[in-house]
Amino acid sequence: MMLIYAGRKSNRLRYILDHIFSELLGTEMELTSDATAYSAFEGPKMHYGKERIDDSFFMRANSLLFEEGLGHPDPLVFEYDDSYAIFRTSSSDWPFDLFAASFFMLSRYEEYLPFIRDAHGRFPADQSLAYKNGFLQLPVVDIWAGHFKAFLKKKFPSLRFKEKEYRFTPTFDIDIAWSYLHKGVLRNFGGFLKAAFSGNFKDFYYRAATLLRIKPDPYFTYDYLLALQQSFRLNPLYFILIGDFDEYDKNISYTEPAFRVLIKHLEDIARVGLHPSYASNRHGDKLETEKQRLEDIIHRKVEDSRQHYLMLEFPGTYEKLLAAGIRNDYTLGYTTHMGFRAGTCTPFYFYNLQLEQKTGLKLHPFALMDSNFRYYMDIAPSEVLAKAKPVIDAVRRVNGSLYTLWHNNSFSEVFEWKGWRAAFEDIVKYANPEKNN
Repeated sequence: MMLIYAGRKSNRLRYILDHIFSELLGTEMELTSDATAYSAFEGPKMHYGKERIDDSFFMRANSLLFEEGLGHPDPLVFEYDDSYAIFRTSSSDWPFDLFAASFFMLSRYEEYLPFIRDAHGRFPADQSLAYKNGFLQLPVVDIWAGHFKAFLKKKFPSLRFKEKEYRFTPTFDIDIAWSYLHKGVLRNFGGFLKAAFSGNFKDFYYRAATLLRIKPDPYFTYDYLLALQQSFRLNPLYFILIGDFDEYDKNISYTEPAFRVLIKHLEDIARVGLHPSYASNRHGDKLETEKQRLEDIIHRKVEDSRQHYLMLEFPGTYEKLLAAGIRNDYTLGYTTHMGFRAGTCTPFYFYNLQLEQKTGLKLHPFALMDSNFRYYMDIAPSEVLAKAKPVIDAVRRVNGSLYTLWHNNSFSEVFEWKGWRAAFEDIVKYANPEKNN
């Protein structure tokens, strides 16, 4: 066990020490503010504070972890070994305040501060500290912890550490379960008219051929995904959009028998979570209604979710999810850029900066997303793996958890998604934990 002395305790300090030592380092820690007990302790120990008090291991503290509410932190970025770091220190046995730096990243402190929102009101990747300073594709918190562990092992040989295991979890959002089937007469009639007037004869043909049962529905890719799951022994998650039809919520009606059968099938072969609708961000009562709908179909409590369109606002979105009984969220990432929104590839608990408390909501950050490659990078399927490799390698090096986000229609092999099954298979083969390096 390692004893850590701080002249003053705080919720922020307890939260980040618990995450770093328990989740990232895998060793025991105790925090004390008793200087006499610290002085008498003969085992591994360190002092975290403003001024050195003895000759034990000392990390100079930034004020961030002893503040309450939002201030004006100045996280100047500097190059650190093979990575980057913030909150540089002087006259310290460690080159930066590891605890404050990690807290700044995990708490998403910068997303509580004023920023220019994108068209959907979201925090844009290009306004993040990580993007502006070139380390968005590095899980810096995990990298810092790795360096810290190596240092502690050398300085305190008696400390014992439990090693993490690298994990790969593919996740799939079901925004539109079928492209043409089970949408009703009016929606399909409108689709025919739109295709005809816009000159989109491919869509007109596929719609007619599908409705006449000449061709399978291109979005019904679940048999392919099951075969992939079995072939590579994957443990995927499916997030189901089950909200009412709206401008940004266009899935099949939850009352459609075929949709309900599909949801039950996915629950049988994998884990199913909620995909809260876009509209649920404007109308708070919709979240619990949608959650209840899904629970009625799969006959169990739903505790996993990912926001549709990645609609996320700190701390309001997570407060609503907690109130609805959600315990695991998979929203933390960017549509436009691959990488690590919170600077980590290790799941962690949401800390509410407004309430100054650790919550029971665990956040699972994703790093790779289909739309990023297809729409924002605008690259060919054959180029995807080369772009994804550095991110996958970064997660593997720190024994982190790699989450990918794809949609069922991304495997349709028609229109703009032709050839993209191969791209995903390349990622699965490379990211598979059983891959022989």
